[in-house]
Amino acid sequence: MKVLKIILIILVSLFALIVLVGLLLPSNIKLERKITIDAPPAVVFDLLNDLHNFHQWSPFSELDTNMKIKVSGTSGVGSTYEWNSKGEAGIGKITIKESVPNKLIKCQLDFAEEGTSFANFKIMDEKGKTTLTWDFETDLGGSPFTKYFGLFMEPMMGPQYEKGLKSFKKLAEKTFKMIADLPITIEQFPGRKLYSITDSCKMEMSEISNAFTKAYKELGEFCMKNKIQCTEAPVAIMNSFDKIYSFEAAFAIIDNKRKGEGRIFASSLPAGKVVKAVYTGPYDKMMSAYDKVMAFIKENKLEINGRAWEQYISDPASTPNDKLITHIYFPVE
Repeated sequence: MKVLKIILIILVSLFALIVLVGLLLPSNIKLERKITIDAPPAVVFDLLNDLHNFHQWSPFSELDTNMKIKVSGTSGVGSTYEWNSKGEAGIGKITIKESVPNKLIKCQLDFAEEGTSFANFKIMDEKGKTTLTWDFETDLGGSPFTKYFGLFMEPMMGPQYEKGLKSFKKLAEKTFKMIADLPITIEQFPGRKLYSITDSCKMEMSEISNAFTKAYKELGEFCMKNKIQCTEAPVAIMNSFDKIYSFEAAFAIIDNKRKGEGRIFASSLPAGKVVKAVYTGPYDKMMSAYDKVMAFIKENKLEINGRAWEQYISDPASTPNDKLITHIYFPVE
């Protein structure tokens, strides 16, 4: 009986010690890793600011290759990345809460019943290169037992963060290589006659792709039916893009005197001075090319004078993503 009493006292003392130590542990936990990337801040920022890219480099994607993913919004504040996994990855949602071009992106992480945390991407210019810092911060609450989890965060998540940053570095440097020698010229555009369809959709890549596919199909059927000769690759004229993407899908033709049908109408691109860039690579990595074109326009003290447009030289059905050629035009004065 005396032995049992001693054992009980020891157990109670140990429990009290565990609780006491737990109470003294910090509730706010922060993990941080950084890496240097051979690419300018604009490229790094554009890739991080668009959550469609997250699955390509995230170390957590490998935990379940069959997890369901949903991305809403094209980029920036309010865009989200949701995942649903039956494995280790669990269920969660990332929301961009703050986005400062080429400097900072703040994200909220919602782990459903496990609560919310925060992750920040800090971008520092290092003479043409970029130092990227990725951190994770969470509040474990007041429970002494929950606080013990903080002791295991470094060995559990540190290697994952390092792996993710290495993967992102490869992606960013590959993307930068695609636009590093981006040919940009100032030309006199001769003008084009078009048949067009105006449409709009949500700022989501899948919906944009579906809207363009439908519009080009209609235009192709119209031209074939009326024996209208298309002279060049398909064109997309940008109207506006915020929460809703508005565009004009068009085919360049020799003569557009014939009246359109349904939502197809005759239009044109005016002749005039343009800045032209020849981009080679995936459509979803084109934003960095636009940044370079805008910088070129600013450096040459030009003013944008009208809507920009793209011309899709390559057929995406038969061309690898990294070989797709797109001509980007900005009318200027």
